[in-house]
Amino acid sequence: MYKFNRILIGLDFSLMDRTLIEYASFICSKIQPTKIYFTHIHRNLSVPAEVVKDFPQFREPMDEKMIKEMKAKVKLHFENIGQYDVEYEVIEGAPSKELLHRLEVKNIDLLIMGRKNQLPGNGVIPKQIARHCQSSVLLVPEAANKKINHIWVPIDFSKYSKLAMEEAVMMAQQNSDTHISTLHIYDLPNFGAGITYGANKLEPMVRSNAVESYNTFMNNIEINDVPTTPIFQLNINYAGAKIAYDMAYAKKADLIIVGAQGKTGFSRILIGSFTEKLIESNTDIPLLVVKQKIDRT
Repeated sequence: MYKFNRILIGLDFSLMDRTLIEYASFICSKIQPTKIYFTHIHRNLSVPAEVVKDFPQFREPMDEKMIKEMKAKVKLHFENIGQYDVEYEVIEGAPSKELLHRLEVKNIDLLIMGRKNQLPGNGVIPKQIARHCQSSVLLVPEAANKKINHIWVPIDFSKYSKLAMEEAVMMAQQNSDTHISTLHIYDLPNFGAGITYGANKLEPMVRSNAVESYNTFMNNIEINDVPTTPIFQLNINYAGAKIAYDMAYAKKADLIIVGAQGKTGFSRILIGSFTEKLIESNTDIPLLVVKQKIDRT
């Protein structure tokens, strides 16, 4: 478990900004970062001379004008913004490339970005950013509820699942009404063609083994009296991500947390096919992808 000290919030000057700022305000009240960056990346900040000549309002540099607008939005929708160390920046360039670069040079622990469904705009693709960035990522959907009474944590008993569980516990401790549901999706062994073993006999055995693994896994995590409910689900049709999302939605989860691997040097960042598919299918519930903390010094 580690603290999200340095946070970057990506704004795109769309209708999504209000939702994103309000949710960031809510989540920052829980995790208490030490530094917040509000960042917008614009493909082209230059204004043609003929436009400036005919429209005096464009004489002010576009980045300065945008920063003023960002500050006004944040002041309006981010509660208690004055208690944080805040920096605003407008950068020119390709959105995804510049965002990834910014995350690295600013040593960001958590990126907060929007996950659009119906609203226009598609400059940055969440799955690509989650795959390639070093920081943890919080994807906020258009209709995000500003509460975390129910945290949903898909687990596979790996060290990355441990990261997710520890983050969930830390957040749950900030609210006495919060409970955690863990979901382990298990497969039945495939013995190959011509070899059969009744699923009705095999499934209870595999489930029992999963329960045993869960108990061992949880013994290494300090729950600190946070109410936790384990759920075990057979992987029907090998659609684990869809099952995880459908169940989270049905159970009215407020936040999904999954763990993922960070990177060092030139190695590829791995978030896994499950997490990528979950990002693709989930358009309703805030999703926090927790990366392993790495030493960037």
